[in-house]
Amino acid sequence: LDTIPFDINRLQPVGDKLLRRLFIALSDWQDGWIFQIGKEQWSGWKKGDVIDFNWRHAPHSTANAGFDTRALLKITGYSSFIDQLIEEGKTL
Repeated sequence: LDTIPFDINRLQPVGDKLLRRLFIALSDWQDGWIFQIGKEQWSGWKKGDVIDFNWRHAPHSTANAGFDTRALLKITGYSSFIDQLIEEGKTL
């Protein structure tokens, strides 16, 4: 990996298609589940809700300070693949 040129601005290998990332809630939000992006918090989500944000240039964090197991599905892929998921996501 040391020999692969890296694009610092896009935070991915040089010449690759644009990467995007989605997070999908796998259960309804509960007290103590934390997902923060910059100064905003994502809370109150319902199972199947999807969030797409500028993860490269936005400080973000997540934690589970609740009593139950919290699961989020993270999908990272090329922009065309993610766009297709979003388009088909009407059935999520």
